Amino acid sequence: MASKSSPSARPLGIFDSGIGGLTVASAIHALMPQETIVYFGDTAHLPYGDKSPEAIRKWSAAIVDFLMEYDCKAIIIACNSISSVAFDAVKKQVGKRAEVINVIDPVVEYVSRQAGVKNVGVIGTKATIKTDVYASKLHQLSKKINVCSLATPLLAPMIEEGFFNNKISKTIIHDYLGRPKLKKIDSLILGCTHYPLIKPEIEQYYKSKVTIFDSARIVAQHVSLLLESKHLLHSGKARKHRFFVSDFTKSFEQSTKLFFRGKVRLEKKNLGAKSFTRRKTQTAGYPAVSVLYLLLNKTSNDCQQSAPSRVGRSWIRTGFYFAMRRADLQLPRSNPPEL
Repeated sequence: MASKSSPSARPLGIFDSGIGGLTVASAIHALMPQETIVYFGDTAHLPYGDKSPEAIRKWSAAIVDFLMEYDCKAIIIACNSISSVAFDAVKKQVGKRAEVINVIDPVVEYVSRQAGVKNVGVIGTKATIKTDVYASKLHQLSKKINVCSLATPLLAPMIEEGFFNNKISKTIIHDYLGRPKLKKIDSLILGCTHYPLIKPEIEQYYKSKVTIFDSARIVAQHVSLLLESKHLLHSGKARKHRFFVSDFTKSFEQSTKLFFRGKVRLEKKNLGAKSFTRRKTQTAGYPAVSVLYLLLNKTSNDCQQSAPSRVGRSWIRTGFYFAMRRADLQLPRSNPPEL
């Protein structure tokens, strides 16, 4: 499976838990159309944001082993959660065989160089925000920058389910961005590669009052400069791109065709039963259930309910109860689950 071509003609290996990494792959393809891409989306385990660091490192190791079978000249970790907890492990695993690039360092370096940036907001998954990686790295480069980080765990699964550019996504996005932590920011880092897909909605919320930093283009520029400095930038024609998934999903196929504007054939790859056993987690069925719960509570807070609407809501709450049971989630007695 390994390539016998020149070092610069070797492919770029890109991976993520799902469609988020396609934003990075698409930006790289737009900037460097001559480069061949081998992409792996671990759709069987998405989202990574609520998984343990141990699980993320284990799955990442299996994916990297697979990508290196294609003799990749660079491995791009197109996921903030993986970048924040598994970057060092991946670098050690790959060694000198290929360059390893994460999606956090290029963004941090770029933001630190921007004039007028004082109060930076960061939104991302629980895994990314828990590490405080953005605040730590930004403070190393600039003591003058204040960082406000907020975990937004519903956004990635919402995007994976195709809920964006509609009333549901608007409600959830406004709920998050309206939190007190983000009230005084002058700029916002989209700390998840899924989030560029909802960038227009975020920009609409802020009405040009806040600068939005999109990791996809920043990372693509960084990859280009790195390959050039290492004399690995390809000058010939790209070979056929390959797109692998651990579990086939229609939304991933549609997103891939949208980003790469043509016929794309997804290839399902099982990387081994031991390393890729799908576990039943507390968040199974989380997207639809959490969206429903948020909307129910949002409605009750925002408007008075008439008698007929209260009856309708009782039926919805009954459905919500059984959805929670089906998803193996505990039904909250008073407060809704953290969103």
